[in-house]
Amino acid sequence: MSKKLNPDRELVIQKYVVENKSIKQTAIELGCSKTTLSRYLKRYKIEKRDRYELHRKIFSGKGNPAFKYRITKKFLIKEYIENALSLRQVGKLLGCDVDTILRNIKKYGIPTRTMKESLKGKFPREVNTRFKHKISKKLLVDKYINKKMPISRIAEDLCCDGGTIHRYLKIYNIPRRTISEALKGKFEGNKNPMYGRHRFGIANPCYIDGRKIVKHYCVDCGKEICYTNWNVGNRRCCSCSSKLKWNDKEFKDRVITASMLGRQVKPNKPEKLLNELLRELLLKEYKFVGDGKLIIDGFCPDFINTNGQKKIIELYGDYWHNKTGMKERDERRLKAYKKYGYKTLIVWENELKDINKLTDKLIKFNTKIGQMKYESV
Repeated sequence: MSKKLNPDRELVIQKYVVENKSIKQTAIELGCSKTTLSRYLKRYKIEKRDRYELHRKIFSGKGNPAFKYRITKKFLIKEYIENALSLRQVGKLLGCDVDTILRNIKKYGIPTRTMKESLKGKFPREVNTRFKHKISKKLLVDKYINKKMPISRIAEDLCCDGGTIHRYLKIYNIPRRTISEALKGKFEGNKNPMYGRHRFGIANPCYIDGRKIVKHYCVDCGKEICYTNWNVGNRRCCSCSSKLKWNDKEFKDRVITASMLGRQVKPNKPEKLLNELLRELLLKEYKFVGDGKLIIDGFCPDFINTNGQKKIIELYGDYWHNKTGMKERDERRLKAYKKYGYKTLIVWENELKDINKLTDKLIKFNTKIGQMKYESV
């Protein structure tokens, strides 16, 4: 095994403290690693220097080799304002970066130039190699109006982009062509890439007898449908396809429930009054489900018994439920409830005015004796 190095304390002080060398330089001269030297500095109780202390001493003021001159206000005014040098050019003269120059300019209160002021006069059209010609009105009229060249072609000839040509057309008030005018005559006859490729007659895959192409019809109603509905869909028109979906009880209940929950249906005033009355008379017997929590064959009841009895209480409004259309729907509603074994009690809105009479009606419906009277319609 190699013998461990034990740096002498006086030697470490001489190199690190007196000669002011870094830990890396001292470790190389002593023939050990930086970690070993750091451990011995701690053991000998020698205080380590701040991380940037040596750097500040070496590169502060005139000692910094990167600076050829002191950054004074007079120097910055001369180079940046009078000679109109850029920040990058001034930084190259002093051997520093742009941020240092900008920081000192702000420190001395020297106004900075905008990008437009910096580039002003640097690229005149006579000197700019990107422009082969002056973009004059006469040139644009000749190329765009007389020769009917597209904007992309004009921009390519003048070594500029399409936006520049658009801008000059607007400046000179030259009317622009529409897309239909620009494409007019470009794809006529042999110029059309699909010319001669159309399959007529027997070459057409939909050819039958030379008089018509294949037609597709709905399997339910016989209405003519497109090829997509025939091939990809269920071979039905949109109406018959929707009817088929709504005949599925699970799909119907799921859609109605999601719709009512999405609309955030809440009980109205009559429903709130009836709900409070049910809580007083029959505590924990009936629950309000008119917000879409329960769907029976596409219909949403108002109140349902939660005590094991298949009973429903429906509250009908005097205005809506007296209409012809609603009467037919209510008949279908009661038949649907009866189909699944539910007994239904109908409470009209005007009955809420006589609480005593309504109370007797609710109690009789809920008791087994009164149950026979209110059989499902």
